[in-house]
Amino acid sequence: MEIIIRIKTPSRWEKDYLTPKIKKLIPESVISYDIKKTTEILISNYLKSGELRNKDKLRYLIIPTSGTENIPLKTVLKRGITIIQNKNLIAKNVTNYLCDMIRKVTKSSLKSALRGKTILLLGFGNIGKEIYHRFSKYNCKFNVIKKDPSKDKIKSRNIKVFGGLKDLKKATYSSDIIINVAPRIAGINDIFKKYGVEIDDNALIINISRSGIINERKILDGVVNGIYSGAILDVYSKDIKKKDYSHHPNIILTPHIAGIYLNGAEKIAKFIAKEIKKLRRSSFDNEFI
Repeated sequence: MEIIIRIKTPSRWEKDYLTPKIKKLIPESVISYDIKKTTEILISNYLKSGELRNKDKLRYLIIPTSGTENIPLKTVLKRGITIIQNKNLIAKNVTNYLCDMIRKVTKSSLKSALRGKTILLLGFGNIGKEIYHRFSKYNCKFNVIKKDPSKDKIKSRNIKVFGGLKDLKKATYSSDIIINVAPRIAGINDIFKKYGVEIDDNALIINISRSGIINERKILDGVVNGIYSGAILDVYSKDIKKKDYSHHPNIILTPHIAGIYLNGAEKIAKFIAKEIKKLRRSSFDNEFI
């Protein structure tokens, strides 16, 4: 069985964790990192439509991360290619990261940091829902921005759902903690500026999604100047130099590691390897090389 792996971030994850797991479970597998080759199984978190033109044999696309905006989903589905992904596992990894980073930046227990606070969730997909369920026990209130407020309704007194970015000003008002878990938004580099929103003083701002959605430099400078209580950025623009801010005790900058935090990389690698092993034993077994 030949498998192609092409992962953009995090650095070397595929060689340090994923490849060894696959080789352990399926010793006869042949692994290549050349996207130009033809294969039945492709593991990747970014792909261009043009790269699918010469992949007539491709049957399975395994996406190791939660985001799919860098995948031509319509083209993939039209071709009848099966997508394999474990969003729930990634959501748990990201929330574990978030819990530890909040403890670190606030220098307190999670209970003390969250109790009675209003949390704004920009996005309410798998990760947003996991954060909500994990944090609800701390007597928090939630303001949620989501595209379709009528979908996935949660009946609870502690959550208020707003319909899209047009309600960003209302949702941001009196929010103590702002957590961005939204996918990249085309044409918008600073959603707060775009919608004329001022973030409350002393807010803790967190970005665990994509860079460029919020103005990271403005947030970081705001923390340095004592306007905001802290910033946790797992993603940030390339023009921001970590060394300029890493000395500040209330700023945490990490290289997009939330999805594989702690032993998360091992768990995702194990999941992918097991899925491939299932395919190996499936009815298509005789067609694999």
